[in-house]
Amino acid sequence: MFEEMEALVLFMVLENLYVGEWKPLADKGDPTAQNSLGIMYYYGFGIPKNYRTAAKLFTRAAKQNHSIAQYFLATLYNSGRGVPKSTDFALKLYLLSANKGVSEAQSMLGIIYYEGKIVPKDYQAAVKWWERAALQGDATALNGLGLMYMKGIGVTKNPSAGFNLFSQSAHEGHVEAQFNLAISYQFGDGVTQNDQKALKWFGLAAQQGHPKAQYQLAVFYGFGQGVPQDKIHGYIWARASAVNGFNRAKKLSRSLEKTMMPVQLNRAKTLSEICIKKKFKACYPTSI
Repeated sequence: MFEEMEALVLFMVLENLYVGEWKPLADKGDPTAQNSLGIMYYYGFGIPKNYRTAAKLFTRAAKQNHSIAQYFLATLYNSGRGVPKSTDFALKLYLLSANKGVSEAQSMLGIIYYEGKIVPKDYQAAVKWWERAALQGDATALNGLGLMYMKGIGVTKNPSAGFNLFSQSAHEGHVEAQFNLAISYQFGDGVTQNDQKALKWFGLAAQQGHPKAQYQLAVFYGFGQGVPQDKIHGYIWARASAVNGFNRAKKLSRSLEKTMMPVQLNRAKTLSEICIKKKFKACYPTSI
């Protein structure tokens, strides 16, 4: 939902509608214009990012029951950006937005009830909200629901259902789902074990900067698990994971260093620097 809306906002900015139409409409009390301007300030589309101004605009629209404005305002109160932090008020706004069908708000409620930081943990409530958001194709909700079915939390354990939910979310580009799908293939949870497919999904998650996926690729290549052994690329991915803060990867990169010839190690270090500089988009091999 919001990706399409953001693209529309950006298009309208380029069409100079901020001054020409939206601001006068927002000043007259139009909730759609208030929400649209709020999004511009929230993301910094065409104007400097300003959470305080965004909060004021979202508040005006939210008071007129604009469901998306209620969601955005909830995110600001939940994080304390532009407004004093109030998780209680954020929860109220998420509920208002979710009950109007905003999938992002429904998905966030699933997270809130699953984590139990704002409210007591309630796995059944988490499942309820994730199910509602998943019906709208929300990738975060699909992944969360997949975890519940895979582990049997709040629902009857069903690894096959968990795998299918991970798959839907992963194909939408959700990085955690891509990692979870890779794990499913690696260990045969809910699907036939397949190292090649695990490698593919670890690769996609790794390219998005997922440190554990990067570590898994380092293991695959460094020790020849499911692929011909390639210590250079094992080292590259181990270093990428270590840079992302995964401590086990530091130990692995040091272990691989000890087994490499000087020429190999120099090449690995050079390619590793390129990989990190290009934000993991040039971490060879490219066939993953």
